[in-house]
Amino acid sequence: MKFAEGDKVVTDSIDIVTKSVVKYMIKSGRKLCTAESCTGGMISQTITSVSGASEMFLGGACTYTEEIKMKLLNVKKETLEQYTVYSEQTASEMSKGALELFGADCAVAVTGIAGPSGGSQ
Repeated sequence: MKFAEGDKVVTDSIDIVTKSVVKYMIKSGRKLCTAESCTGGMISQTITSVSGASEMFLGGACTYTEEIKMKLLNVKKETLEQYTVYSEQTASEMSKGALELFGADCAVAVTGIAGPSGGSQ
């Protein structure tokens, strides 16, 4: 990924990657879903902005709170307590929960600290 003046080059790079993923998923006959937290649905939006995405994208779950991660994606309370909401373990449980929820072949999950003030823990 190349960074240059302004945000346009970064956006172009993300668009190229997303188009490649959508094309690959369509060609392979696989279905994709997302489980997002700190991105607030931006990954799903990026995917659905690609023409043809409806052939491979089943949907996304925006689970911004721990409570919703547990209720919707079956993230275990013990995982959140032991490893935190920002952990690899939580992201893994989020992706597994999304696979079950949507019945997809592949899932993308993201959790972390984001936002204008950077979050705290």
